[in-house]
Amino acid sequence: MATLSQNPAPRFTTLIEELCRVLHKHVGTSLVDAAMVVLIWNRLTRLAKRFARLVERVQAGTLDDPAPARSQAAPAPPAAAPDRPSAAPQEVLPHHFRWLVNMVPEAEALAADLCWQLQRAEMWELVFAAPRQAGRILRPLCKMLGVDPPSMLQPPRAVRVRPVEETPEPVPEPEPVPVPEPAQPEDEGGWPQWRGPEPLSETEEGSGEFHPPERPPKNRD
Repeated sequence: MATLSQNPAPRFTTLIEELCRVLHKHVGTSLVDAAMVVLIWNRLTRLAKRFARLVERVQAGTLDDPAPARSQAAPAPPAAAPDRPSAAPQEVLPHHFRWLVNMVPEAEALAADLCWQLQRAEMWELVFAAPRQAGRILRPLCKMLGVDPPSMLQPPRAVRVRPVEETPEPVPEPEPVPVPEPAQPEDEGGWPQWRGPEPLSETEEGSGEFHPPERPPKNRD
């Protein structure tokens, strides 16, 4: 059974009550629409109730038990809640960072209180015992007040498994086609083959030499 050194729920509830008190000052003003005030008020009070129930389940060791079924009836408003008109159906809460501080500047002073609570040992113990449940409660509050959630509240990143790339089988190279050599012409039945100059016969030797003509003898008479 998990145990906490101290109960962090009272401090967290006090922080939510201070936010609601600051928000109540702007009911009917031009800064926040009345329907938006109702939505923010309900969101803050739900966070406080969820946080208190989580602490109780961690202390009692029943965190692994299924949560009780939610009642369909709307929760009763707190005693200090102002007269709230019904919210318009088209009104939704913002989602950008520091949206509550941008809407109600007085809420920025309470962001330091949230940072201080996130550094307390009992808060760390709660997050260690129930990281998923605590993160779902604390991350929205950090976002609306402009507080960067610590690493312990960051949701686990999904591990992307890259598909195994199949190595294509090597394509076998085509075997070289033998090129037939040109056929040699036959000695018979075709064009005559030149075999080079033939040696001269003995009678033909010297026939190519030059012999000047002989002069007739002079008549001495």
